[in-house]
Amino acid sequence: IFLMSDGIVNSFENESYLTAFLDVVCEAYADEEESVGDELRTFLGRLTKEGSGDDVALASVFCEQKTIFEYLPFLKRWAKGEE
Repeated sequence: IFLMSDGIVNSFENESYLTAFLDVVCEAYADEEESVGDELRTFLGRLTKEGSGDDVALASVFCEQKTIFEYLPFLKRWAKGEE
């Protein structure tokens, strides 16, 4: 799951490029590469300078044990105030 500012979204030419970027980020975290945070911080700084010029923020939740679909029953109950 990714949450991001519009500065990131607007820095990519189209949705395909944004999706490719997010795929790379997922793969890097899945491979448990130690330098991901530093590289991402550097890239985001460059992205805003060469892209939209807007502020950039990115947050993600990565869970390799379960897919989001396995959480749907819980999320539906939570949304109804049952959890």
